[in-house]
Amino acid sequence: MLHDSRDFLIKALDTLNTKLVDRMLDIGQVGELTSRMLLLFARDSILIPSLSPSPLSPPRTPRPPISYDRPAIGDPGTALHYCQETKLLDWLETLFGEQFFPEGEGQKAEIEHAFEHAYINFSYWISLEENICEGDCKPWHPSPWLLRHNQRDCAVQCTEHQPEIDKIGSILFKDDVNKPIEECMSAWVVSDKDKAWRRGSPDYLYNIQLNSPSIRCQTNRPWVAILLDLGTSQSKVSSIWDPPRAGKRKCPPFPGYLRIYASGLTSKIFPFLTEQLESRMRAILPVKPGLGTTYPLARVVNQAHQYRATPKDGNLG
Repeated sequence: MLHDSRDFLIKALDTLNTKLVDRMLDIGQVGELTSRMLLLFARDSILIPSLSPSPLSPPRTPRPPISYDRPAIGDPGTALHYCQETKLLDWLETLFGEQFFPEGEGQKAEIEHAFEHAYINFSYWISLEENICEGDCKPWHPSPWLLRHNQRDCAVQCTEHQPEIDKIGSILFKDDVNKPIEECMSAWVVSDKDKAWRRGSPDYLYNIQLNSPSIRCQTNRPWVAILLDLGTSQSKVSSIWDPPRAGKRKCPPFPGYLRIYASGLTSKIFPFLTEQLESRMRAILPVKPGLGTTYPLARVVNQAHQYRATPKDGNLG
């Protein structure tokens, strides 16, 4: 319904902004709500071409015509069109355009080869109630965890106290049918800011490590880290590519990673945004990113829901 027409989407965002002004919803401290919508709309615009302001490069995988007809119950094609998996590179190119590719000679071709069979799958967000891993976290296997989110068609919003990252989603590599599916999992992660509450910096990307004690989602496949600095007036996209390498002696194989830094919230950085959509997205950004703009009423209502009590002061026990 949200994407029946572009006008419907704009009206929905206007209604959302009204609720934000009324302090009924929590927008996050540094643009978490805005970035969630940005990442999701970019993916939707691949599956629903009417959302794109102008033709982009054709998708790497041809897709059938869109149909909103309700299929029969039990039909194997009952999944909604926007719940289909999408090629990772289609998503990144829709989100940033080709400007996200590094300028180094041959690096674009290396990235296209490394992620040729990489797919993402999310049509909504879920929120974690605790960090991915705490200091005393027992050893665990992240691939089944990532696979569950892939099969549930969702991405994850981390807690505000999660070190290094704010969001995580799954990547499924479909290049070897003989491998167990758990061995084909990787991840894309997003930080809406650096964790010291400073203005985002491309250098902070090096702090994001999937094998860090707070994440422990290291896989044997290439992965992607994105730092979004939406609240700045500077418009810039840059990236770093470190390709996979085979292991030597006591050194294990290196899976490779792509790190992307994007600042500003304009159609120059995110070319899929129309003028109307850009203005609505900017209106949802916190007034002062990094200083904290969560709304008291939203927090009170959330507490009332959590503790099954009325939202009156002193009655949340």
